[in-house]
Amino acid sequence: MTVPVIAPTGMNAILDRDLTAIREVLCGGVGLDNFNLRVISGQTSATADSEKMFAHSMGSAPSGCIPLIGDVYIQEINSQYIDVRSTKASVNFYVAVIGGAPVVENQYGSLGREVSTGSTSVATVGGDDYLDTLGQIEINNTTTTITNSGGDVVNVGIYLSSGRLSVTSADGTDFSSSNVGQVTLPSSTPGLRVTLSATTPTHYFDCATAADSDIIGEEFGTTAGVAWGYSRPFYLYAVNVSSVLYFAISPNPCLAASPASGNNIGYQDNVAATPGDSNMFFLTSTAATSFTSKPCKLIGSFRMTKNSSDDWTVTTLDGRDGIGEFQENRMFQMPLGQMGANSGQLVSASGGSTACAFTSSTMYYKLTLDGMVETSYYCSGDAGTDGSGGGYFYLHIPYVASSTNVTYLLHNIAYAFTNPGVQEAYHLYAYGFPGYPQISFQRQTGFSTYTLVNTNLFAGGDRLLHGSFRCSVFSS
Repeated sequence: MTVPVIAPTGMNAILDRDLTAIREVLCGGVGLDNFNLRVISGQTSATADSEKMFAHSMGSAPSGCIPLIGDVYIQEINSQYIDVRSTKASVNFYVAVIGGAPVVENQYGSLGREVSTGSTSVATVGGDDYLDTLGQIEINNTTTTITNSGGDVVNVGIYLSSGRLSVTSADGTDFSSSNVGQVTLPSSTPGLRVTLSATTPTHYFDCATAADSDIIGEEFGTTAGVAWGYSRPFYLYAVNVSSVLYFAISPNPCLAASPASGNNIGYQDNVAATPGDSNMFFLTSTAATSFTSKPCKLIGSFRMTKNSSDDWTVTTLDGRDGIGEFQENRMFQMPLGQMGANSGQLVSASGGSTACAFTSSTMYYKLTLDGMVETSYYCSGDAGTDGSGGGYFYLHIPYVASSTNVTYLLHNIAYAFTNPGVQEAYHLYAYGFPGYPQISFQRQTGFSTYTLVNTNLFAGGDRLLHGSFRCSVFSS
């Protein structure tokens, strides 16, 4: 493969050299497929020989830097910033940053063709072309593009302040034309990918602790008017809306595209018309009329609680929240009286029947990225209401069971006094109800025969129901 040569730029002592020589010195002789260039531009400190850090957005520490324009020197290089200084005050500069992140050969495209959608043109300084901060380079006097290979999410973070959750740059400062966030995500053409940029500080929502919440009334599939007092996981998506980058949140970690119906999409001060736990809420004031069925990419997560006014409060962020964090292996608690359960309970019964009441009910769960909810529950004690009517007996779960539902029995057992003073134990099999946030049970009555567990199982006396299972709630 012919190694391209950077065209002369007027700085013939610096850039009029073969790329092979540069990579052998600074990148350990790695191939051109592992060679990545970016340019940082700016102005040094107003005090000579003083620190001023500039974000390079390469994902890892660069191998080296070469001053292009300006009498400057590099004091420090780390995984996020370079410290550019000068012996003079306020010196304008351009510095080439060189790294070793993988860049595949076909990303260069044919000469003259931009392969990174959303990149800007090569800028000109004093008649000389140079590499800009989005990765374009002048090779043999022809413009082409080297896609940024610093990762799918570059210079993006989430920041919580005074009840406002914002998607910001990695250090919590606002996006701007000089502080760009980038996400590489699916293109609108299946099989292709596109890198989109965030340059404005408009990606946020205000929660219940802000002066004016703009997410109040967004139920996300929970029971309206009933608080969800324990933290619930939410997932942050980057969404490609006609080559414009938007951000949205959802309880569902398995989305490949935004909902097909606008009724399942909300945005600032406008809640979804149809509540659902696969809905999306966009972090924008732009009307969601064109946001349906758009490619998206999961990029992070955080947690929220809900009050009885259906207003959400973002839980204080910790080290397992943020970009690249997905609440994996974190246990959550299911509130009582939610997702169709009777008030103060985790259970209910089909119409016309009565579910028993337990004095104590607890369910813990975790949600995996393949759309499975894993639960452990314990319900005990006679609260005075006995089961009757012979109808379906339901245990409610934190999400609606998937239409492609698979429920895995781990261990479920029930103890009940069906006759005074006689305790009977039953090993139960849990079955999900596709399209409903609930589980029903069957018990084995013979070698290959089973019977539905109905409300009459807990018709009197003390009672205990406990176990664990995995249930498909989102299709990955």
